[in-house]
Amino acid sequence: RFTNRSKKDFMIKLVATDMDGTFLDGNGRFDMNRLKSLLASYKEKRIYFAVASGRGFLSLEKLFADVRDDIIFIAENGSLVEYQGQDLYEATMSRDFYLST
Repeated sequence: RFTNRSKKDFMIKLVATDMDGTFLDGNGRFDMNRLKSLLASYKEKRIYFAVASGRGFLSLEKLFADVRDDIIFIAENGSLVEYQGQDLYEATMSRDFYLST
């Protein structure tokens, strides 16, 4: 039930977007100035911004080099989450498991 709840209880803390076909245009590009403006607005509101993709981390890092420290990267189909140079999550397979499949 949502009775007796304040707006603060429903505050947005994270906005995440998929890359291909969602955030990027048909040519694989986006408006960096618009993103920088959006990130500044989010920072004021203490909202995190994440890009999520099946792409490799290095590909995303290159694409967002200008704002690298302002966004969360969810890369490699969710198996790696990185923010400000710190790995927040990483799912790996053991060598034995990989070789057995």
